[in-house]
Formats: sequence, structure tokens, C-alpha cells
Amino acid sequence: MYYKKTIFITLLTALFLGIFFAAATVVHAPLQIFHKPWGRKTTFAQDMREQALGIIKHYDFESLILGNSLLENTSADEASEKIGGKFINLSSSGILYYERYTIASYALKKHSLKHVVLVFDANFSPNKLHSPTFIPKAYSDSIISQVSLYMNSKYAFCIALLQKSTKCVGKATALDMPNNWYVNNINLFGGYQNWLEHGNKKLFENVYHDKINPEQVFEERDAKNFEIIEKYLIALGKENLEVQFHIIIPPYHLLFWHNNREISYQEYGRALTFLTEKTSNLKNVKLYNFMNDEITSDISKYKDLVHYDAQTNARFLEAIAQRKHLLTLENLHQELKVFNAKVQSFKSKPYLDSLLKN
Repeated sequence: MYYKKTIFITLLTALFLGIFFAAATVVHAPLQIFHKPWGRKTTFAQDMREQALGIIKHYDFESLILGNSLLENTSADEASEKIGGKFINLSSSGILYYERYTIASYALKKHSLKHVVLVFDANFSPNKLHSPTFIPKAYSDSIISQVSLYMNSKYAFCIALLQKSTKCVGKATALDMPNNWYVNNINLFGGYQNWLEHGNKKLFENVYHDKINPEQVFEERDAKNFEIIEKYLIALGKENLEVQFHIIIPPYHLLFWHNNREISYQEYGRALTFLTEKTSNLKNVKLYNFMNDEITSDISKYKDLVHYDAQTNARFLEAIAQRKHLLTLENLHQELKVFNAKVQSFKSKPYLDSLLKN
């Protein structure tokens, strides 16, 4: 009899805790999966891999900016003004092609979008489709799958304790640029000396050489890159012919191609050729080329070898609005010729020496 009572109490306790957790999940809504916040400020988690689902479900928008850190400083409000339509920015640092495709596909399913701004970054990551925090099945119509976003220690404690800390519910911000990092890093812009003075000494040591990474042609690696591009970038245009897709070819600093161990400039060029050829017959896909932009040799416009200033993001929007900087099959060969020549002729050590003298 004692054992039956113990079992009954245990089951009842488990049932009570389950009901409490379920109710707390719905009411507290850290990621706004079921509704916008109740009884607290509207906040958003920094990691859009988790947060984008709730935004897509419960907020109105007509157009979308979705990239990694290269598009985080792109103003949705400015895009709305220059391009037209109500934009939001769901860009998130480090977000990969597959993750962007999954989020964009869900947004396109739930909203009649007019424009989608994307980025053609060099991180194809063929051997890693998504990060541990990304749950692809959550971007479906299954409530059980959506709730899986909360099935981890971080959100379990947040929900159980009804915490409202930034770690749990994110920060109060607008969907204009929810992950804007430019303001907090502005002291790194303006010149190479600022890198040295504000914590980028290690970067200085890494780039201080005068040798381009050797190119080794791996047909298998190219094939994997092309597959990523085909399945998770080009497919968006093919599957949504009524939507205008604007793909930014970003302006990496020339030193990036001298220092990068993950991808060579030749490999990126072949990937860009594949993208251009495959989208040439898609009238709803436009490529905007900034890889040969004048800032690629101006270190004052960067906080590191990849991340440029917010003014450059604004120029992306101007290019889209005015249909400038377009990359097409007709000018691809010439643009790649210029790109290859600029990288090959760039001498990193003399360049850095001249910076340090100033």
C-alpha cells in the first residue's frame, strides 16, 4: 500500500510540474512562439536561429533582410524607404546557408513577401549545415516541433523560474536592426591603429605576412560548395518566382584573401561563377557586386578583415533601389579578372608597414 501511495504521489507531482511548465511556456513566451509578450516589454533574442520563428508568426512585414553579420547593420527602415514595402532584418551572426534557407522558406510560406535581401558570403561550410542551436523541424506547422526550441537547459530554467533577464528573453529592440553591432564596435573603425589600440593585436600578428594562400583545386570541394549554393540559395529564387531576391556580393578586404585559411579567392571566384550562371535565367534574382569596391583596400572602413562599416550596408540598399552594381553573365569575366588581379598584386607587408608609419 505504501508503494502505491508513493507511486501515486510521484505521478501526481510529475503531472503538476508538467502542467505548470506547459502553462509557463505559453504565458512567459521567451521566444514568442505562441504570442507576443504578455505583461512585459517586447524583447528579442539575439540568436535569430531561435527567435525568427516567433517573429515570423506574430509580426507583420512585407520584405526581409536575412544574412549573417555582414547584413546585421543593414537598416530595415531604410530599406523600406528606398526599396518599398515593410522590411524587417532577421540577420544573425554566423548563420549558415542552410539555416537562412530554412528561415526564409518559412517566412515565404507565412507571408506574401515582395523582396528578400541575402548575402553571398564565403562561408559555404559544406561539412556543417547548421549550428547546435538551430532546430530545423521547428520551422514547420507542428506545435510539438516548435516547442522543441525550449527543450534545453537554458530555456527550461528561464521558463520554470519565469525569468525576464536578457539571457532568457533577449533585449528590447526594434526589428530595424535587432543585431546591430556597429555602434558597439565603432572604435575599431577609422584606421589600423585603432585595431591595435582596441584589442585586435592578435589579428595584426596573423595578417602581417606577404603571401597569398596557395590554391589547390579540389573538384570534390567545389562540388560541395555548388550543392550548397544550388540547394540553399538559388532554390529560393526558383521556388518563389513572384518574389524579388537581391543577393549582395560583399566587399572583403584584400587582406582577407591573403590571410584566410578556409577558402581561397579562386575557389570563391568559381562559386560566384556558378551562382551567376545558374541565376542568369531567373528574372527575379539580381546579384549586386561589391567585391571590387574601392573600400577593399581601405582599412579604415573595417573592424577586421571581413566586417565593414554601416555606411557600406546603406550603399547596398542604394544599389538595389537604383539597380546599380549588377553582376551579370555579360560582365562576370571582366569583374573576376579585376578581382583576381587586385588580390594577386596586393602586397600585404608593405601595405601594413605603410599603415604603421602613419
